[in-house]
Amino acid sequence: MSDELVTIDIQDGVADVRLNRPENYNALSSDMFKAIVPDAIRAGKQLLESTWHADERTGLELEASLQMALIGSENQVEAIKANFEKRAPAFKDPE
Repeated sequence: MSDELVTIDIQDGVADVRLNRPENYNALSSDMFKAIVPDAIRAGKQLLESTWHADERTGLELEASLQMALIGSENQVEAIKANFEKRAPAFKDPE
């Protein structure tokens, strides 16, 4: 397995993003947060805060909408480029 904290493998247009800290049960660290697209973290928080009490359909619809907004975003493209170039990503704050 790679020494990278977060790995991304893209095949047939599907990104497989994995956390790589098995010795800590993949618990998130500050370095791992830096390696994850900040827009995706915000979307994940929004999804959790908006749907923890909602029905399944509402949650899945919001998740699909949030994912569509992330795909092709500047930070998502930067994450993929950085992964292929074996460098740390240089994300921009979307706000």
